[in-house]
Amino acid sequence: MDDKRKRSIIHNVMNDISNIIGLNNLLILEDNKSDQKRIKKKIKLYYEFIYKECKPIIDNKEDINEISTAFEGEYLRVFKKAIENNISNSENYKE
Repeated sequence: MDDKRKRSIIHNVMNDISNIIGLNNLLILEDNKSDQKRIKKKIKLYYEFIYKECKPIIDNKEDINEISTAFEGEYLRVFKKAIENNISNSENYKE
């Protein structure tokens, strides 16, 4: 995979992670149960977007650490959670 594609993936994943962090902050402040449910659905979608964006790297057996080195702190935690959760979910579907 070329550098331009990897930079594009990092940029898109960074945007999705920013959205997840913002929605998590909003979720903390939200009192309405229906709004909390709606926000949780959006967060789940963004986790799926991150996985779908990184799927070509995972499918090509390339090192996902090349992408994860672009993140640190909260961004890295969210990225790892998105990849690990979706990998385990996709393995469950294959069985």
